[in-house]
Amino acid sequence: MTNINQYDFVISGGGLVGCTTALELSKKGFKCCLIEKNNIRETIKTNEFHPLSLNYRSIVLLKQFGIWENMTDAFYPITDLTIKSYNSLNRVTFSAEEISLNYLGCVVDRYKLLHTIRSLILKNESIIIYDESEINNIEEKNNLELHISNNKHIHTKHLIVSDGINSKLKESMSIKSKMIDYSQVSFIYNCQATFENNHALQLFNRYGVFAAIPYNKKSINLIMTIKKEYLKKFFQNDAIDLLLIKSIFNGFVSNIHSLNLISKYDLVTSRANEIYKNNILLLGNSSQLLHPVGAQGYNLSLRNLESLLNYCGTQNREISVNFKNLANSINKDRLSVFNNIDFATKIFINDKIPSKITSLIMITLLKTSSDLKNMFLKKILGIDKYSYLQIKGDT
Repeated sequence: MTNINQYDFVISGGGLVGCTTALELSKKGFKCCLIEKNNIRETIKTNEFHPLSLNYRSIVLLKQFGIWENMTDAFYPITDLTIKSYNSLNRVTFSAEEISLNYLGCVVDRYKLLHTIRSLILKNESIIIYDESEINNIEEKNNLELHISNNKHIHTKHLIVSDGINSKLKESMSIKSKMIDYSQVSFIYNCQATFENNHALQLFNRYGVFAAIPYNKKSINLIMTIKKEYLKKFFQNDAIDLLLIKSIFNGFVSNIHSLNLISKYDLVTSRANEIYKNNILLLGNSSQLLHPVGAQGYNLSLRNLESLLNYCGTQNREISVNFKNLANSINKDRLSVFNNIDFATKIFINDKIPSKITSLIMITLLKTSSDLKNMFLKKILGIDKYSYLQIKGDT
């Protein structure tokens, strides 16, 4: 029997971005339906910590959405960040105190955050959920008619696609993406070590990009994005060269032991050439999967979502939201982030002399000018244009 329903928004993809989108649109009075290919009620079980770095602005947004308060103590604040490029001269440390914040951001386990958001979705009776389902076909009529699993038809004014980089819907819409292969492989390890509490590290050297992100007083994530040409230097018979790792993090992290690999992937990123088509909007990894410099991907997705919510909040419920104007606004932010990432990867990772000189000059300027340093810090935290942002009740 065919089941026909009419919605303002259908969100395809029940991940972090899709679930948050459904929650917030429903709060604005829109009738929403969430479609997820997996069972949304099943908790993703893992004994490992999967780091997700949230900058200050992202935490502000999650607080506004009523999500952060449900995380209780499931986060670790970062108060200081050191960036180092090649040698100790190319080194600068940023502190939250310098811009009157309690912290720069926080590290959370992505699956705990996902579980928290999905729990809120399941409690929200105004959101219709079709899990273990997929959109098989889209017909464009006065509204969009979606054919999903189990012979169900859904009618919606707007479709938001947030189902990942390999989205079949994006492919069916004939939206092309710019693929960038950095010829690097990323490895994420959990380990025990000695380090300065609440202090994160980002290193750029001839081998690639390295980060050390603590997530409790004794445990730290080592995130290593290694150029493929140097993989044999780091691994022999699949065993990592611990002495080399210790030398890279020397001076910041010591007594490294009990390494446990939790993730490994080739660094091939994707940027959709367009994010809007026929009342269909791409968000999250369907729109962009970014280089992990500064963990930009999820933070950018939350900003894109903020733009969507602000735009919808100004629209008459009886008037169709013009996704084209919204997409133009979102794209400005996307392009700015893309340019920053491309500049960072070109300058800081490149081991040619001109790039080393440029990075040295940049870091020297940051160290000698507090105003410039604070401007740069606010930019990477996403608050350069939002000086009024504050987190209430920080401890």
